[in-house]
Amino acid sequence: MKKAFLIAAFMMFIAATAYGGAPYVGLFAGVYDPDTFIEGAGGMDHSMCEVHTSVVYQDIEMWIWYCADQQLGLTAGEFKIVYPTSTFVIQGAVTSNPANTVELGSLGAGISWTVGGLNCQYEWYWSHHQTLTLKRITASGFVQIVPDPALVTPPFDLISTSCELGFPIYVDTKLSNLALNQTCQIAVQDKSWGAIKSLYNE
Repeated sequence: MKKAFLIAAFMMFIAATAYGGAPYVGLFAGVYDPDTFIEGAGGMDHSMCEVHTSVVYQDIEMWIWYCADQQLGLTAGEFKIVYPTSTFVIQGAVTSNPANTVELGSLGAGISWTVGGLNCQYEWYWSHHQTLTLKRITASGFVQIVPDPALVTPPFDLISTSCELGFPIYVDTKLSNLALNQTCQIAVQDKSWGAIKSLYNE
């Protein structure tokens, strides 16, 4: 009995070690030029999670970045975006990653997306980006990525699916919301965030 318990505990430890705490998801700021699009260039490298406006009606680009588990991979995700009041932020065009094969819903109403089982992602992957116009330089707030109660069941977690057989669901760790005219807080310890970034190409 004791031996069986130790074997089970060891297998759980191996599984947890292999998984490593991913997947992660967060909102980041950047720019987008369709004529010179290079992943990782111009601030869209999943490292900037706050924006400070210097003029009224300033356009920014909000990116939804996933950090996939390098062993288990990423095939799909679900989330909802909550925006500050429309007197502060104007919602603009949304661009989906061309690798997304199916999408249901919208960012503000709740969205479910997938890259399909044959197109697994094993590094950083952006699912969408959206142009936002900040109308005021004196206001502050957050654009938030949250679970969509219409798509998931209690306890209403952010979720994504791996590339394992049957595409099992995992709970995502939220890295950050997008801070507007205030300081962003990465939702993991500095040491952990550094380790996350060091695992993936930037």
